[in-house]
Amino acid sequence: MNKPDEVTESSRQVAKRFYDYLATANFEGVLSCLHEDVEVHEPGCLPYGGVYRGLDGVKKLFSLAPQYLDVGAFHVEAIVADGERVVGMLETFAISNGARITVAEESIVRDGKIVRVRVFLFDPTLVGKPAT
Repeated sequence: MNKPDEVTESSRQVAKRFYDYLATANFEGVLSCLHEDVEVHEPGCLPYGGVYRGLDGVKKLFSLAPQYLDVGAFHVEAIVADGERVVGMLETFAISNGARITVAEESIVRDGKIVRVRVFLFDPTLVGKPAT
């Protein structure tokens, strides 16, 4: 295996671990996959949209997103990697109305940790209102 293939496979494995932890709501495991200076970019149109910086920022995101998305129903459809860049195709459901939410996440992996995640929702209007 040449060097670029090793980077791609390593990045894919980090993302796979990240999503495995996320799918089982193992947030400590999720945090272990992230660089301490990670940035997570959620679409600004979402009720919890914005940029979350560092592990404390991600913890804040973990307190907000489950009010809107069913993390227990989280499912990974595909993970595609090219070098340090990984795209995960995901599915979950809105808490408020049960709508199926299709998500693409672009992650950048460096030195075995995710340093940036950008989240894209197919139809962010489906997210709805928080759980009551």
